[in-house]
Amino acid sequence: MLSQDQTSHPLRPTPFNDVFTVGHLIPRQQKLSRLKRSASVTLPLVNESESVATLWLTGQGQTGHCHFEFEAPARSTPLAPQLELRLGPGESTSIRVRLTVPPPPFLALHSQKHSFVVTTTLIGKQQLSRSVLGWVETKPLIDGWLMSGLLAALVVWLIFWGPAWPSPYAEAVKLEAPAAPLLLPASGLAVPTPAFLAGNQPPESPAADRREAVTYRALFEEAAAQYQLDWRILAEVAYRESGFNPWAIGRHNEMGLMQIRPSTWAEWAPQVGVVDPYDPRSNILVGAAYLAYLDDFSRSWGYPGDQWMLVGYNWGPNNLRGVFAQQTGWAAVPEKTRSYAETILQFGPEVYLRRQEQLDSAIVLLEPARF
Repeated sequence: MLSQDQTSHPLRPTPFNDVFTVGHLIPRQQKLSRLKRSASVTLPLVNESESVATLWLTGQGQTGHCHFEFEAPARSTPLAPQLELRLGPGESTSIRVRLTVPPPPFLALHSQKHSFVVTTTLIGKQQLSRSVLGWVETKPLIDGWLMSGLLAALVVWLIFWGPAWPSPYAEAVKLEAPAAPLLLPASGLAVPTPAFLAGNQPPESPAADRREAVTYRALFEEAAAQYQLDWRILAEVAYRESGFNPWAIGRHNEMGLMQIRPSTWAEWAPQVGVVDPYDPRSNILVGAAYLAYLDDFSRSWGYPGDQWMLVGYNWGPNNLRGVFAQQTGWAAVPEKTRSYAETILQFGPEVYLRRQEQLDSAIVLLEPARF
């Protein structure tokens, strides 16, 4: 949601307002119809300097599969994936940007959100860049409402025109539920007790041929390499959140090693391609993907640094956006959240020695690796 201040002032000065000004994208957030894949936004630009400014415009999507096309002020110029623009002293303009997102899934319960940034760079002796953030929401071909209607129609058909129901006196057939893709303890190790809620534990006798032995350190290193993160940060987040307990359930139903909220899991697990929040590999992957998103989100506002990524993980991206929009800085972050981020970043090179016993613990997974 845009704040009142952002809504009434679409062209807000950036830290480089003595050189050039970049306004917010108009509109900043869009919802596309079910069969539409492209959206158009407008980017306001003003050259505040007393000389000609040469600007270079590029776009980048969250998923990496978004396509951008920029329209120069001279409409005879064809659309291009990047744009070089020259503005005279005091000159202003608005650039139209067309964004094409990946095809929506055929079947999904919820809409899919695509975040993207448009970056403007001043070309010259002083390389200055400014990124602005936007969102596009696409609907699946069959969403939750349509699926509910189809299921209701199927139930009506079965009741009135479907085959006869089996007799209640028919011989009952005992069905064995398949083993859930959950963590099994390594030989000789006790199953960890959940941090906050009892009764959450793995199955007793899984199929031996589906087991896969791995260490926590290997899982953190794999996820960190996939999302360009420091594996030690992932390990420290898991330690602070759950004490390396893959069965932990938080007071607000946070799940697993990284203590991921159900709403965050519902949004990111389909994108990562995992289904079980209590499987250590799946939980770490979703946590790493979410941290990488928060890092990109902070950088798009001009706030690089791992501390902002960790603040967003602990405090939430909406609160983080409020700090960035009001430019109140580190002092506006609650003391408890600041301590959370600072403690994790104090791990130093000795993190492996401090957590060696847990990081080298052998665990056994039911599902094979998803890498």
